[in-house]
Amino acid sequence: MVIINTEAAREFFPNQDPVGKRITVNYLALGSRNNRPPLFREIVGVVGDVRQRALDLPGEPAIYMPYTQDDTMHVLASMNLFVRSAGGNPAVLADSVRGKIQSMYPNQPVERITLMRDIVSQTLARRTYSVGLMTVFAVLALILCSLGIYGVVSYVTLQRTREFGIRMALGARREDVLRNVLHQGGSLVVAGATVGFLISLLATRGLAQLLFETAPFDPAIFAFSVTLLAVIGLLACLLPGLRAAQLDPRVALNSE
Repeated sequence: MVIINTEAAREFFPNQDPVGKRITVNYLALGSRNNRPPLFREIVGVVGDVRQRALDLPGEPAIYMPYTQDDTMHVLASMNLFVRSAGGNPAVLADSVRGKIQSMYPNQPVERITLMRDIVSQTLARRTYSVGLMTVFAVLALILCSLGIYGVVSYVTLQRTREFGIRMALGARREDVLRNVLHQGGSLVVAGATVGFLISLLATRGLAQLLFETAPFDPAIFAFSVTLLAVIGLLACLLPGLRAAQLDPRVALNSE
């Protein structure tokens, strides 16, 4: 008898109930006990998929059979014991688990005791490093973007010093000057955010290789990113606008 996983049922028995059907298990391994043809084994159950190799790899078809019914001498086989802990630090159970196994089976070596979260972290180490590196570059790009917007708006505002002085001398309020600067800088921010949004839609295909169990296009993430960039851009325009609104018209008119 054997148990198969969901992926095996989907691949070998599409749109069917695999329980009760028979399947052969034929594989090459060291220590085969006989050369007879593989036996037909009855499927007695279907279990969920388990990611055997890494968390970011899709599940593969798997067949489970009793250890004593294996057709090999278990030369390449190993036994894994999974212990679930209700406490906050499962590492404290290592010595007690090892002692319990050796008390029941004195000749059974315990090769390695590892926390499941460490195993998962190891399988995702390269992906985590790549994502972390991209995050650092993204933050640096965001800082450079903010400084660039601030520098451009400050320069343009400085060039318009006499214009603002004339406007204020003719009766323009300081709020009008601030609104004018924010409108000019905000137009650039909106245009840049729109272009960046369109480019990011194309870049999602490349980023999809770094994601798993996550859709490349997430409307909430895109909306948050665009809003964040817009807010940072407007904040970068705010300081030059406040500086222009505080200008003394007499000083502004005398500036070169």
